Amino acid sequence: MDGKEAKLTAQNWSRLGAVSLDTALRDITDLVEKGILSPYPGRMRKVEYAINYVKADDFLKHFQNVRVDAGARGYYLAALYDDTEVRERISDLDYEQFASGNLSASDLVHKYMAYLSAL
Repeated sequence: MDGKEAKLTAQNWSRLGAVSLDTALRDITDLVEKGILSPYPGRMRKVEYAINYVKADDFLKHFQNVRVDAGARGYYLAALYDDTEVRERISDLDYEQFASGNLSASDLVHKYMAYLSAL
């Protein structure tokens, strides 16, 4: 959500992605099934979701040559994941935190590439 502190709901996912509510629900359901998102407990309507960050040491062993690159549309976290190049756009706020030393490359990998742990 590009550095904004907010809880993810299907409704705000729909607005952010300019997609229908049904598409947003399908996207979120897919991310929940992959273990990337978890619903906050206790809500039946307007369910809020949180991102699951992977913090397993064995997850990092799959990555080599982790770096942050500037691109035409912002900053990108790039690495080799089991010899396959992977690249994800990171928020400007996370880049600033990385550049100032408050976030490590490992933290960025856990945040932006956690979905790879489901493969």
